Amino acid sequence: YSFSLSKEIGQYQQIAKTTEQLEGRKAFTIAKSSPNTLESKIIIEKQVEPSPQQEEIEVVEPAPTEAAKVVEELKNDNLKAGAILQVDKLYFKADSDDIEPESFEVLNQIATILNDRPNITKVEIGGHTNNLPPTEYCEKLSTARAKKIHEYLSGRNVNPNRLIYRGYGKRIPIATNETPEGRRKNQRVEIKILEVN
Repeated sequence: YSFSLSKEIGQYQQIAKTTEQLEGRKAFTIAKSSPNTLESKIIIEKQVEPSPQQEEIEVVEPAPTEAAKVVEELKNDNLKAGAILQVDKLYFKADSDDIEPESFEVLNQIATILNDRPNITKVEIGGHTNNLPPTEYCEKLSTARAKKIHEYLSGRNVNPNRLIYRGYGKRIPIATNETPEGRRKNQRVEIKILEVN
């Protein structure tokens, strides 16, 4: 599609939404030297339903594998300061810090383990994004999401003095940002063990 606007110098954000309410955003800047016509591409990712064969595989290997992994890592008696645990079964609404209900199970398990292990005295909750949105937007969103996890765990009786939160934006990718799968991996929440007595 195309649209026109007066050539006012500044920063703008372009938003595209599908009939299925999927949304994509892209920031752009208008400067004195900008041409009269700009071309822009917005990629909107849609999750594809698994094929019947994939569903069979999931039945053979059921349950939240990644969620179980972070829970088992937290239970490890040899857990050291500096360990970084990735919480993969954690979902937020698009462009929001609202936690999706299917995330509550793993968050409740994490809260229970932290309450059972007071020797883990300081934990950092780190939020990360992929590299598609503008830097400032990524910083704000990752910080807001990390803060929301902090608040959730505090609400499950984890002493807030044991928890800190930090947004890293898109500064620390763990995969390529050139593919949808890589971008999903980069958009994550991690738990970093800071102090263990």
